Amino acid sequence: MEQRQTGAQLALWEKRGHGAFSPPLAAPYPEALTRESSVALAIHWFGSQLREAGKSEATIRNYVRSVAMFAIYVGRQRQLASISRADVQGFLDWVATRRGRGNIASKTLELRGTAVRAFFGLLAQQGILVPSPAQDVYPRKGTSPLPEILFDSEADQLYQHAARLAEEGQPRPYLLLTLTLGMGLRLGEVVRLTRSDVDLSNPLRPLVHVRYADERHRHKARVLVSPGDFTPVYRAYIEETGDDRLFPVTPNALEKALERLGQQAGLSRTVAARLLRWTWATRQVRSGVTAEALRKRMGLSPLAWRQAESILLELTRPAV
Repeated sequence: MEQRQTGAQLALWEKRGHGAFSPPLAAPYPEALTRESSVALAIHWFGSQLREAGKSEATIRNYVRSVAMFAIYVGRQRQLASISRADVQGFLDWVATRRGRGNIASKTLELRGTAVRAFFGLLAQQGILVPSPAQDVYPRKGTSPLPEILFDSEADQLYQHAARLAEEGQPRPYLLLTLTLGMGLRLGEVVRLTRSDVDLSNPLRPLVHVRYADERHRHKARVLVSPGDFTPVYRAYIEETGDDRLFPVTPNALEKALERLGQQAGLSRTVAARLLRWTWATRQVRSGVTAEALRKRMGLSPLAWRQAESILLELTRPAV
C-alpha cells in the first residue's frame, strides 16, 4: 500500500492524454534526497543527474521510463531505504511476463534491468543508499534475431525502379537509395547531410562527409566514397531543390519513402533503412573489405563492432 503523498514528495508522473506521462519541470537537489525519500522523488533526481552527465534525450527517456515502471511495482511513495534485492529481482520477473500478459522482448527486459541498476548505482555512488539493492542483480542479456537482408535480385529491382524514376525527372529516390543501400548510412545521418558535405572535386570519385558535432560520437564521423553513378543523380537532384539540406524531412518520412519505393518496385518484403544497411554491409564483406575498414565505414566503435561482426559472420556464412 502506498503512503499518502506529502508536499515534499512530488507526484511521480502527471498524466496527459493517451496515457502519456510527463515528469515535473523541477528535480530535487542531491542534498534534498535521503534514504527516507520516496522512489518518486528519487526518479526526478535521477533524470536530472543523467541530463547533467550529458546523456542523450533518448537514453534519459528510456531509463526514467524503466525506473518509473519499477516505482509502479514497489509503490511510488515507497522509501528508498526499504527497497531490497528481492524487490529488484521481483520487478524483473514481473516485467518478464508483462505483468501476466505474456513474454516481452529480451532486449526490453535487459533495458529495464540496466536502468534500475544504474538508478540504484547512482544513489549508492552519491552515498544516499549504500549498498545498492541492485548490485547483485543482473539483467538477462537480450538476444535479437538476425536482421534480414535483400537478395541480389531484390536489390537490383530496387535500383532499376529508382533509376526509371530518375530518368523521369525524379532523382530523389535514387539518391536516397544510393546513400542507404549503396553507402550504408543511417537515416539520422542522411537527414543531416547538407550540400557542403558532398565533395565533387573528382566527379568520378565523389566523397560524402558524415559529420558529428558531439565528441562522444567521433567514431561515427567518416568520409565515404560514393558509387560512380552518384554524381549525375546528385547534380540533377540539387537543381530541383533550393534547400541546403539534401533531405529537409524527418527520418520517419524517409523510412516511409523507402517503404513506398519497395512497394512500387514490387518487392514482397517491407523495405526499411535497417534492411538496406545490413544488405550493404554483407556485400562489403563478400567483396573482401577488411573488418577494420568496414567498422570505420559503418561508423561503429570497437565495442559496437564486436556484435556487428558476429552478425555479419552469420549473415555471410556459406550455405550448407
